[in-house]
Amino acid sequence: MIYVTAIRPSTASTYKGITHYRWLNSADGKAGTTEKLDMVAFLDKPTSKAQVAGEDGPATLGVYEDGGVRYVRTHADGSWNNNLNSLPTF
Repeated sequence: MIYVTAIRPSTASTYKGITHYRWLNSADGKAGTTEKLDMVAFLDKPTSKAQVAGEDGPATLGVYEDGGVRYVRTHADGSWNNNLNSLPTF
């Protein structure tokens, strides 16, 4: 499983302002940093999954479209959330 562990925001303080994602692959221990467009492309693949660990359990990442622009957000309990902003920044 891929876990997003930190974000790099621009000046905006919402999911729309995240420019990079730091992640960890729990299967092989590899870690890296991915730009927003590359993370969207990764999540578009049917076999690709990523999560954010949280106090109430993991939240799954998905691609959310707003105004014709695609972003990464979390989806938990049947609704789109913004758990990413609770992550540390780098």
